[in-house]
Amino acid sequence: MIERGLAYRKQALVNWCPLCATVLANEQVVDGCCWRHETTPVEQRALEQWFLRTTAYADELLRDIAQLEGAWPERVLTMQRNWIGRSEGAEVDFTVAGYGRYEFHDPHRHHLWRTCLILAPEHEIVTTGWDRKPRRRRRK
Repeated sequence: MIERGLAYRKQALVNWCPLCATVLANEQVVDGCCWRHETTPVEQRALEQWFLRTTAYADELLRDIAQLEGAWPERVLTMQRNWIGRSEGAEVDFTVAGYGRYEFHDPHRHHLWRTCLILAPEHEIVTTGWDRKPRRRRRK
């Protein structure tokens, strides 16, 4: 998978429970705390981890899930289908002056006319500060 570019390593933020000393899935964080320790706040940590390009073989994964129907609970199959996340849509890019180009996939082509760029709180533009004040338009 590595040789074919389907698996790669990079740093990413994870949910970390300091009491469990382990990474938690989003579903294991309840009201900002560990699901096992209801009063232990979950921390965000940057850790190097493995990623799989499931989109490269999403059609095969979705097709093969059909073999599990009847043997696995429907709610689990639904979660797996959602995790695979295959969608059709359009590629969109925004260019932000002084910061570069940001690309993303919008699964709903018909939404593109109202698309905007929203940044995560940990994004470099947010953490380093926006260096320009917005221009005010003059009324005529």
